[in-house]
Amino acid sequence: MNTRTAQTEKKRTRAIWASVFLPGSGLMVLGELRLGLWLLGSSAMFLAFAAYRWGCVLAAFASGKLDRVVAAIFLLLVLLGLWAFSLVKTLRWGRGTGDKGVSHWEITKTQFRKNKLAVVGMVVVLALYAMAFLGPFLAPFDPNAQDDIVRLRYLPPLSGLFSPVVVLEGGQRIVAQEVRDLGDQISYVSVGDREQGTSPVVTVSRDEVKRITRTVRSRWWNQKVHWLGTDKFGRDILSRIIYGSRISLSIGFVAVAIAITLGTFIGAIAGYYGGKVDNIIMRLVDMVLAFPRLFLILTLIALFSPQIWLIIAVLGATGWMGTARLIRGQILSLKEQEFVQAAHALGLSTPRIIFRHILPNAMAPIIVSATLRVGSTILVAAALSFLGLGVQPPTASWGNIINQGRDNLLGAWWIATFPGLAIVLTVVAYNLFGDGLRDALDPRLRD
Repeated sequence: MNTRTAQTEKKRTRAIWASVFLPGSGLMVLGELRLGLWLLGSSAMFLAFAAYRWGCVLAAFASGKLDRVVAAIFLLLVLLGLWAFSLVKTLRWGRGTGDKGVSHWEITKTQFRKNKLAVVGMVVVLALYAMAFLGPFLAPFDPNAQDDIVRLRYLPPLSGLFSPVVVLEGGQRIVAQEVRDLGDQISYVSVGDREQGTSPVVTVSRDEVKRITRTVRSRWWNQKVHWLGTDKFGRDILSRIIYGSRISLSIGFVAVAIAITLGTFIGAIAGYYGGKVDNIIMRLVDMVLAFPRLFLILTLIALFSPQIWLIIAVLGATGWMGTARLIRGQILSLKEQEFVQAAHALGLSTPRIIFRHILPNAMAPIIVSATLRVGSTILVAAALSFLGLGVQPPTASWGNIINQGRDNLLGAWWIATFPGLAIVLTVVAYNLFGDGLRDALDPRLRD
């Protein structure tokens, strides 16, 4: 027995030292392969990104720009959080699990992991928020920059990744720039001459050119590439989508947080007190529900200047009714349970009974409602931006990018397509995540 204990302690010591230097590796030493691989992969990815963009991270603090400072702090906090979580899990491994039962949340976590689509949805949601926070380090261009509109407008996806190559009749291949068809002649600027400091324009007859092809630019990873093309002002679509994710995801998250908070508070009051209080509150809810939500939103925004804080407040203030009815039903059921009667017998105050004893037992429907509502809120915010009543240009949001691309859907399809796909991906990911949580939290749906 002593030998086995000594071996276990040695194994734990090796795991702790491994976790200190490489998060996740210690858990893999202890046999926690799944969690260890997740932590190791996530840490390696963020470490590689931090190393590649370390100069930008240091420059962010010197620049004083809020978005860059937030991005740098977020990156450092993620690395610190992964390291701390891995180390704590390693230190706690094998301790306190003897006679301790399995909690409700442990069962929920196990059931959630079985739903692969829900796990994928959660990973996509986390990746989208990481992209939003790290936007200043991920975006290849300034999202509002308009340098040379004539040359850069309506460039197709992958512009800048390839270089034109002029192949002469003699077989000579010339990597060129600014290739132009002048009818009977073709002009170009040789890249080799440009790098040597001279950039003469060479004009040759069409008979001297065998063909014009393309090749991948050398060192393309260190050069500016318009991966998703540009809009009519020459602005990079990928950069605008990355920066627009901060607006769209923030509106969805904060507006739903406001709606869930209001709905939970009002529903808890109505359900707990019942009687006349319940009737008055529920009739108020029915009255608000009788008005079309989109009409209310359009009216309120039309009365004021459409700012982001106003959009968040309006979406939050018009989305709490369903949550209130859901929580009211939960409270009506829970307030008759024995633990609530015991709390009354002990003389606990009403706020403590509601917020310390009843609401924690109603968290499952609140969480599910919140995750499922974020996707619909993002859709409403995108619709408002598409109508010109959301976040105003030049600030990028997914909705107003689509709005700007509707003028040329056939000639420049990429302007509206890619932000539309971002909205679809976000909403589907949130719905998969919410469905997985609902199945995991409901005992009747468990395997």
